[in-house]
Amino acid sequence: MATNNVPVLLLSATCRPEAVDAITTSLMLHPSGLHMIDGELTHPEIRFIRIYMDSTLTSCNDLLRLFAPHTHTPANQAVPMIIYSGTCNRTFQVMKVVNKAQNTKKHKYNPCDGFIRRYHTVTGEEEKERTIEDFRNTKVPVISATMALGLRQNLKRVRCVVHMGRGDPGVIVQMVGQCGRDGNPGVADFAGLECQDDDDWMDACAVSECCIRIATALDSKVGYIPLTEDDPNMRAKRAHEESQGFAKCKCSTCEPEAAKVLIERIKQMNQSNFDPLLKNPIEQAQAVVDLFNQIYAREDHDTIMLKKAIGGQCFDGQIEALNVAIRDWKEGEYYCQHLRRQVEIDDFIEAEGVRMREAMELKLAGLKAQAALRQLSERQAKMDAKAAEKQGQNTERQAQRLRGAKDRAMEKRLIAAERAAERTWIAKEKKATKALEKQQCTPAVAASSQQI
Repeated sequence: MATNNVPVLLLSATCRPEAVDAITTSLMLHPSGLHMIDGELTHPEIRFIRIYMDSTLTSCNDLLRLFAPHTHTPANQAVPMIIYSGTCNRTFQVMKVVNKAQNTKKHKYNPCDGFIRRYHTVTGEEEKERTIEDFRNTKVPVISATMALGLRQNLKRVRCVVHMGRGDPGVIVQMVGQCGRDGNPGVADFAGLECQDDDDWMDACAVSECCIRIATALDSKVGYIPLTEDDPNMRAKRAHEESQGFAKCKCSTCEPEAAKVLIERIKQMNQSNFDPLLKNPIEQAQAVVDLFNQIYAREDHDTIMLKKAIGGQCFDGQIEALNVAIRDWKEGEYYCQHLRRQVEIDDFIEAEGVRMREAMELKLAGLKAQAALRQLSERQAKMDAKAAEKQGQNTERQAQRLRGAKDRAMEKRLIAAERAAERTWIAKEKKATKALEKQQCTPAVAASSQQI
């Protein structure tokens, strides 16, 4: 369209160069008359984690690594999360896998389930509004959705976004942008970024050695994912972030070990420990181990267990006295004899097990030999039966040939006798005919003589 010098304001959260070209072409705008005001595209509050899938995308079984049973992480303690998948059917498969991980059977068929709901284009409008409202009111922590949810909702409660499979780059960036909108740290998991030739952007995102946070920001501005740190735009963007004092990136490319530890511990994540685990999972684990050592290094472990077993001491020195008595008894002759007896019993059980295994191996070898002999005899019997059957068939064929020869000879003799009898009968007939003709001619001659 023609603007006729009328100012036009276009607002977009992310707008890749391809989208800018399409907009200018569609609105018939000249590039010289287009003034771009770019905001900061980096999301320092989002932590990008790239996960390579072990199972097929259709099965969605890789989600089993993200969820713990409901007895460990109930719905009211689960981290608010959105799981994006490509199709409406796959959103239901996601619900199946999540309920399998939660050990909640048949909950996937409950439209009012308190842990996970669905949101896609086919969902009714009332159901969509109810799902979003319940999510905002902390009635449900997880939503399995398609891109229908990511492009028109502003959910500040989201702390984790999982995108499964391959998708449109601009849409993925907007989906991930749902995370951390309340200013708190968030985590974005990319699952299924496989190296395939049908989508260059996803291939680059899968094999890129660059910081994922900077790479996604650059893609929104320059339209591609850099593959190495030597890319000029990559170096310029990193220098810009350092000059602006951005927080250090903790994506799976910048801190792979921390990301690995986070994925291994993500089942233990809930609303109370989400921030500590997200910020420093390794340091927190080490601190727990150090604290454990500090607590239990002050007191004998046996004394602690004894105190717990008897429910606490009734008077001062009771635990120590019982501990000394138990230690003296364990060092006495009777207990040592008991230990030796246990060792002898263990040795006997092990020797008996070895003997039984050897006996079973011998018996198995004998059974295998018997089976081999039986198979050989059965094979020989089959061969003999087949030979006898073949011999009988040959004998029967010879007998049939002899009977056929006899029948043909008899038939020839009968035919010859029949022909001889026929010739004899014909000769007799001819002779009788001649005699009759002769008799008929003789009276005529006699009559003519008398007339003369």
